[in-house]
Amino acid sequence: FPDDGILSEELLDNADRLGYERVWIIDPIDGTSEYVKGSPDYCVSIGLSVGGRAVLGVVLAPERRELFTGVVGEGVWKDGVPAGFSNRPPPQSVIAVSDTEHARELHQFALPNMLPSGSIALKMARIAAGEADATFTMSPRSEWDIAAGMALIGAAGGVSTRRNGREIVLNSAQPHIGRGIL
Repeated sequence: FPDDGILSEELLDNADRLGYERVWIIDPIDGTSEYVKGSPDYCVSIGLSVGGRAVLGVVLAPERRELFTGVVGEGVWKDGVPAGFSNRPPPQSVIAVSDTEHARELHQFALPNMLPSGSIALKMARIAAGEADATFTMSPRSEWDIAAGMALIGAAGGVSTRRNGREIVLNSAQPHIGRGIL
């Protein structure tokens, strides 16, 4: 794909990517602190942005042996089996939250179905597969953290937004999403 750009946490950013319509957005290890601690709550996250929109996502949790894939307009699969949003009633909704934010402050607001975990891409993949219902972050994230998860949620028919409800456009000159996401 010589006409595609690449944005990755592990590569030196190059402004040339801004001139590409298609950009692969990659995080080789999302949930690095979990990986370092020996927790299986990390993943490899690969997303494809076309015109600033997440259209394809792959999230692999190698130690859990879970593979989430999705294409907007085509659907979501977990381990090759079609998946999608849960149909839990709102009072039973599972809210996936950052384990760091949970330890720091969210534990004070113990919601009945709050699920602390590491990788944001993995949290978003679990939403797309119906294993959780929503997530949010209070702290900034980078495009490589969320592009694949955004595509998976989009493939399931949902949306990912900034905390203020505004659209997230990918392949930005500054690939950081301030103030978190919903």
